[in-house]
Amino acid sequence: MPPQDPLSSLDELKARMSRQMKDGRYSEALSLCDRILATADDFDIQYSRALALYQLKRYEESAAALGTLLARKPGNAELHYLRGYALHFMGHYALAQADFDQAVAQQPSHAQYVLGRAQTWLARGRFVEALADLNTAIALQPDDASLYVYRAATHYDLGDYLDAIRDASRALELGYRRVRPYMIRGKAAQMLGRLAESIADFDEVISLDRRDSEAYALRGSSHASLQRWDEALRDYSAALKINPAQPDVLFRRGVVYLWRAAPGDILEARRDFSELLRLDGTLVDAHLYRAIAYYGLKKLDRALEDLWTYINFDYVHGHQELMANQWLIVVQMSLGKTDDARDHVRMVQAFHPDLASTPNTTPLWGAAEDSLLQRAFGLL
Repeated sequence: MPPQDPLSSLDELKARMSRQMKDGRYSEALSLCDRILATADDFDIQYSRALALYQLKRYEESAAALGTLLARKPGNAELHYLRGYALHFMGHYALAQADFDQAVAQQPSHAQYVLGRAQTWLARGRFVEALADLNTAIALQPDDASLYVYRAATHYDLGDYLDAIRDASRALELGYRRVRPYMIRGKAAQMLGRLAESIADFDEVISLDRRDSEAYALRGSSHASLQRWDEALRDYSAALKINPAQPDVLFRRGVVYLWRAAPGDILEARRDFSELLRLDGTLVDAHLYRAIAYYGLKKLDRALEDLWTYINFDYVHGHQELMANQWLIVVQMSLGKTDDARDHVRMVQAFHPDLASTPNTTPLWGAAEDSLLQRAFGLL
């Protein structure tokens, strides 16, 4: 007589499948679910199968399986909740919203169901509605630190930076010592100009994750705002080492090199702006700042070329355009092109009568450049 299969009984198969689900062995659990369902139509096993598909990120199949279960148990809050998340991760936010609405309607005091709907509001950019749901969820579950993190992020997106700081701090008080609350609080403090606080929070982020390039970049910005050029350069360089594909960080590092202006810095700035333009020639501000670097390197013809490129972009307006024109006049004067400088002053003054009196706040501009600009006005 052949030996009996130790897993031949249905109860044993179910018990093993349950253990696999608890252990996170979802592929094996899914195989056992299919094996059981081949011989028995069991609602709980169908639910476990849908859950295993969800955990394996096979969201479309999971949503379909949950739909079959909902046909058998219409209005089941837990099924709507899980399908809501499956649809959410597929990007079907309106459909997800409908499922979360159903779940909340069935169990309005279930904080996680309310949170699910809030997350879908967030994905749709509906921050006010998300905030209302998060307020409800926190009222239902006031000691859940993760809810304060979600609400802190929502306050930040709404521009309510003090509230963002308060909620992030509350999450940390409740023991949620992870990257996100420190990151939110640091960014909010930075927006409020509380730069020392922001640096302290970004320090915490980096201590938790030394590969977080965003934290290095943000800390670098706070250092730069405090004119701590050495620290800013270290942080920007660390961010770029982790993730070189950050044009905004490359740009900011180039600007800091210009402000520090230590030996070799102007050349480094020129390299950063050139690399930036090689990656994306439409980043027009790089032309302005590379022109300033070329001026510092005494390569005046190259500076003039970049300045004309910058000024001729249709969407360059306002204070930046005014300063670029001031630089162009100074470079023309430095090249001895006094007639060109005079003509350019006359042309720009028609649109910017405050051309001579507006302070130039870009790097490398000083008394010598002010003097050249005033000499150009004296040519009129």
